Order: sequence, then C-alpha cells, then structure tokens
Amino acid sequence: MLLYLIKELVIFLIALAEQNTVFIKMISILLATASFILPIVLYGKSEGYVPFLHSINAPACHEIGKKRSKTVFLFIFAFSLLISVLNGVGFLTDFVFSLFGKSFENTLSLSPFDVAYTIIRSVIFAAFLEEMLFRGVVLHAFSKRPAVAKILFSGLLFASSHYNLYQFFYAFAAGTVIALFAVVTNSLLFSVLLHLGSNFMTFIFSILKIFLSSEKYTAVSLFVFSATATVSIVCTIIYIFKFYKINDPSVPLKKSEIPKEIFVYITASLLLSIINIL
Repeated sequence: MLLYLIKELVIFLIALAEQNTVFIKMISILLATASFILPIVLYGKSEGYVPFLHSINAPACHEIGKKRSKTVFLFIFAFSLLISVLNGVGFLTDFVFSLFGKSFENTLSLSPFDVAYTIIRSVIFAAFLEEMLFRGVVLHAFSKRPAVAKILFSGLLFASSHYNLYQFFYAFAAGTVIALFAVVTNSLLFSVLLHLGSNFMTFIFSILKIFLSSEKYTAVSLFVFSATATVSIVCTIIYIFKFYKINDPSVPLKKSEIPKEIFVYITASLLLSIINIL
C-alpha cells in the first residue's frame, strides 16, 4: 500500500514537471516493477523463499504437484474455467454498475508505442510480477494453512491491489481461480502461464472491441463464454473422478494468527477504490 502511494506520488510529480507521455509511461513501468519486486525480495530475505525455485505449498506434495502441473488437460481445464468465470463476473458486474448509471469502457490506443507498452506492462509484466507476489509469496506465507483459507486470502489481496472497485470483483474471481490451481499444481509457472493467457485474451478482446461493431463484439463474447463454460463444465465432471486433496493441513487458521496488516491493507485499498470510482 505504501509503495503504491509512493509510486503514484512520484508519477504525479514527474507528470507535473515533464509532459512527455512516453517518458512518464516508461517511468511507471519501472516504478510498478519495483513496487512488486521489493516485497518479494524482503519476504525472501526473511523466509528464504525464492519464486520458481522453492515450492509454494507444503513440501510433501511438491513432487506430485510438479507432475500434475505438466498435463495439457489440466491447463485446458484451468484456462477454460478462468475465462468463463471472468466473463460471467464481468457481465454481472457491468449489469450491477449499470443500475447505478455507471458504465466502464476500456479504451486502447493503437499507436505502436501504446500497444507495446500495454503488452509489456499489462500482459507480460503483470503476469510474472503479480504471480510471484500474490501466488508465490502469499501462498508460501500461508503454506501451512487450510487450502481454502490461503486461496481466498490470495484472491482477496490480489483484488485489493487493483485499487478499483469495478475491477475488484473481476480480480477477486481471477485471483481465486488462479490460486486454486496454483495450490493444486504446486507450480508458480503454471499460474504464470494461466495469468499470461488470460491477460493476452483480454488484450485481444480490447482490440476487437475497436474494430468490431457492438453487435458482432457481443456475439463473439457470448460465443467465447459459451465455449469456455462448456469446456470447463465437461473438464470439471471428468476431473472430479481424478481429483483428490494434496494439501489440507489440519492446523486451523486462527484469527489471531492473521497479520493485522492484511486488514489495514484491504480497508485502505477499498477506500482508494471507492475514491477512484467516484
């Protein structure tokens, strides 16, 4: 939270002194990267955890998780479920906000620099940095807690980090689904690929929204939602017969053991989200 405020303040001050949009965006990439890397490094120094090198779950399930994370079937299942959930939450969120007279249009500039900037920061960097922090560090920090608790905490903290009430529900759905499969596979690489694929599809649809008419865009969106929902339902039915718990610690998560900073962070994030949307 503090790093976010510092980052935004620095960008604001630079914007006042320097009107070059390209320069400001390049600085924002560097500052955004630093705001993710610093917590990861600090946690690594205190706990000895290194993303991609160390297991994010209990060591006992590492080998089986490593094996399962390589299955194409599981990735198709995870990706289809993620996209269908995001579409469903997106439609529902749009409907709810429309009742209050709010509508949100994601505009994307098609200039070469802006396209490259979006791909680097919002597609590639976001996937790696956010997964290292919210699935790597957060899941590792709660590795000895019940799977449901750490999945929900990961999703909640991930959603809060967006500082946007409209994106909060969307990000919570995405963070929860990705955390679920990160726990199941015990693979940070798996969650990065899942996040990367989701970001790339969002980017593609942002471009389609510019070139397609409203009717065609809606038709394409409904087709993708129907296709991914069908695949995820079929995969769920198949996977139920193969699924078994690989990490369900018996140690309960006591309220007193939850870092108080988490509640401060979530409260402050929601307040910032409300301010942004107003």
